[in-house]
Amino acid sequence: MAGSSLSWTNALVSLPNDLAADEERRLSDLLVESPAVEAPLEVSESLIRHWCEAFDDANPLYLDRPCAQASGFADLVAPPAAVLSTFALGFRYPPPRQPLPRNVHYAVKDVLGFPHAVISAIDAEHATVVEVGERVAISQRLVSVTAWKSTRRGAGRFWTIEQVFRGRNGEIVARQRMTAFGYGRVRKAEVAPASRADDGLGGPPPAAPRQPVDRCWEDATEGDPLPPLTMPITPTRCVYVASATRDFGVQHSVASAQTPAGKPFVNTPFLLGIAGRFLTDWGGPASRVRRVRLAMKENLYAGDVLHLAGHIAGKHVSGGRGLVEIELSIQNAHAEVTHGIADLELPMRRG
Repeated sequence: MAGSSLSWTNALVSLPNDLAADEERRLSDLLVESPAVEAPLEVSESLIRHWCEAFDDANPLYLDRPCAQASGFADLVAPPAAVLSTFALGFRYPPPRQPLPRNVHYAVKDVLGFPHAVISAIDAEHATVVEVGERVAISQRLVSVTAWKSTRRGAGRFWTIEQVFRGRNGEIVARQRMTAFGYGRVRKAEVAPASRADDGLGGPPPAAPRQPVDRCWEDATEGDPLPPLTMPITPTRCVYVASATRDFGVQHSVASAQTPAGKPFVNTPFLLGIAGRFLTDWGGPASRVRRVRLAMKENLYAGDVLHLAGHIAGKHVSGGRGLVEIELSIQNAHAEVTHGIADLELPMRRG
C-alpha cells in the first residue's frame, strides 16, 4: 500500500572537538550509514497478538484478518512501534555463527567507555504499514555526539543515532532517531567492556474494547481532549512488555539494583506502543500513526499507574492527507514522565 513521504531532511553529522584521537577515529566510522541488513524475523500473527496482549490494544487491523482485508490490506497489520522493535531485532539464542551487524548505540557506548546509557528522546516516523509475511531491513548511523554535559544523572555525553527501515522493494517504511545519554564513566582501566545487551500484567483484567469508531479529519477540533488512558504498570506487565518487544535487558523485567528504584521500568518501545494505542483508540482503525516524538523525563516503574492524556494541538492537510497534531503527556502519580507530539492521519470526507 502506498505510504506518505517522510518529512525529515538529512541531518548534518557532528562530533565534538574534545574527543581523544582514537575516539574520534572510531566514531567517524559510525557516521557512515551501514548497509541495510534484513531482520531474521518476519512479521507474524502470533507476535502481533502477543504485542496486543501486552498493550491491551484491540485495534482490529492487528487482530481481525477480514477487517484488515476489508480495509485494503492483504493481511493483518503490525502495530507501528512493533515494526521498530519486535520485528527488527536479531535472535538472541542460539548465538549466531557469524558476527552480528553493528549496533550503533552499543558501539558508541563502547567507544566512549560509558557503563550506563538511557534513551532521552525518540522521533519515529512511519511512511506506510507493514503486514504479516513481510520482513524489514535496517540500516543505521551515528548522527551526532555532544561535548561533556552535566545532568542530574551525572556528567556524560548525549548522542543521536538514526535507523532506516526498508520494505521488500527497498522502499523506506519508517525512520527512527534516538537520543541517548551516557554517564557513569570511570577511569579507562576500570571500565568493563560494554555489551550488546544487559543479560544478567497483573492487576484487574482490561476492560472490554469499545466498538471502534473511525473519525474523520473534518470532525477534529483544535483544543479538544482525547479520552484519557489509565494503566497499572504491574511487574507482570513489565515482563509481558519486555517479551513482546524482545528486550532482554534485566532492568525491564526483574527487580534489580541496577535501577534507581530497585524495580523494573518499562522500555522505550512501550512508550511508543502505548502512544500508538492511545492515538488509534481515538482515531479508529482507519487512522494511521505517521509520527511520534517523545521526550523522556523520568522512568515509569513497576508499581506506578500510567495516566496518558492528550489534546488536539492543530490540524492541516499535506499531500491530500488530513493530519491531526496531538500533544501527549504520560504521567505517574507524582509528575509527568514523558511528553510528546504525534501526527495522526485521519480519513477525509471530501473526495
